[in-house]
Amino acid sequence: MFNLNPYRFLGVISNSGIKNIQKNLSKIKAYSKIGKHLSLPYELSFLNLKEIDRSESHIKEAENKILLDPNKVKHSLFWFTDNSSIDQIALENLNKGNFEKSETIWRKVIKEKAISKSNFSAYNNLSTLLLLRSLSKTKNDKFENSKISIPLLKEGLKLKSELIFSDQLYSLSNLITGNENSISKEIVLEFFNENLSILFKDNFSSSEISTIIKASNNELSQSFNFSLINEPLDSLTELINDANNSLNDDHSKGMDIGKDLIKNSISHLKLLKNILGTDDIKYQTISDKLANQIMQCGILCFNKTADDRDYMSSYKYAKSISFKDSSIERANTTIKHCEDELKANICGFCNSNEVIKHSSMRVKMHLMNWDNTYSYFKNGGLEVPCCKSCSSSNSNKKIKAFFIALLIWAAISAGTVGWFLGIDLLFARLSMSKWIFRKIKTKFYYDEISFHPMILKLKLEGYQFGMP
Repeated sequence: MFNLNPYRFLGVISNSGIKNIQKNLSKIKAYSKIGKHLSLPYELSFLNLKEIDRSESHIKEAENKILLDPNKVKHSLFWFTDNSSIDQIALENLNKGNFEKSETIWRKVIKEKAISKSNFSAYNNLSTLLLLRSLSKTKNDKFENSKISIPLLKEGLKLKSELIFSDQLYSLSNLITGNENSISKEIVLEFFNENLSILFKDNFSSSEISTIIKASNNELSQSFNFSLINEPLDSLTELINDANNSLNDDHSKGMDIGKDLIKNSISHLKLLKNILGTDDIKYQTISDKLANQIMQCGILCFNKTADDRDYMSSYKYAKSISFKDSSIERANTTIKHCEDELKANICGFCNSNEVIKHSSMRVKMHLMNWDNTYSYFKNGGLEVPCCKSCSSSNSNKKIKAFFIALLIWAAISAGTVGWFLGIDLLFARLSMSKWIFRKIKTKFYYDEISFHPMILKLKLEGYQFGMP
């Protein structure tokens, strides 16, 4: 925008008459034909501008850029005008390389004064100079991202935007073309924002650009952000639609689709947040839409697979970016459902390990009825889900209880041989063994598993361990 500005290429200020432009153009063409370099005023190479290539193709390009009046005004925003004797003095100093003197002169003209017909050219010239001073030393027509250049950028953009958003834009149009209505403010703003994006590109992130422009002028920030947010908005919309299409193809992959959506969208959403802020309706709308799509991925996956325990963090993220009351309520529901599901799948014995599929133990329990009959659990007893570790541990406790009971019974039996002879063998020992095994099993096995929620609930209903 600066390196190949048509006015710089032609060696003129932007309100030069057609006669002066044609004179320089004839010189340029003549030198180009014989392959000689031509030096003209206002090349300003000391301001990190690249040496001008005045080849035939570039000559035609420069001519076309200022062929129409609106284009003349557009390009003048990135160059200098001569509207007074003071401008003339400043421009002479600038052309000699003494830009500090030029800056001082224009600052005096606008000092503590609102923009007007008498000083609008100083606003334009000083802002152009400040933007030129912000260019990268690589001479690639890009702004430098440094502690020195950023304050210059902010001030330059502030002054330039004051001109664009004032009625003096029409004074500039009249100075350049002789017609104050040769271009509209909207067209100027669109052109200016488009070229600002190019000048910032590569050295600044979108959030950094937005911060700099917002600090310079609120109106400019609003118009610039409108163009800046189009890309992340479009990207988020596309990601949401792609996720929805993938989800419709296979609900069982919902958790993977949702997690990928979060990963791929997070940078775009963060960019919008930095540019617009959380109070902006456009940010809230797309953020809410994204949140609901993330939740939908988990919900449909659960409906298909009956399992979304690994999706808790995704539900919580969806809540964090939700704005509508309905979206927040939906997120709370999914989070509670997931918490309940996780709780239900935690082993009731150790309260830490997860219950795994096909890992359980069976506990014999019965309930005596009023008519002296009883109810019980078939197939070896009540099936109690548990983790693999507790299943193994409880099985060991059961075996341990059996052997302890066996040893106690054997010891007692050895000490009572012959006391009851045949009656002892047929009745006493049988009753004794039954009582001992039950007591030991209760002490070393049933007492240690009775706190499990499922077992505790049945005990409160009147169930007892074992069989009657």
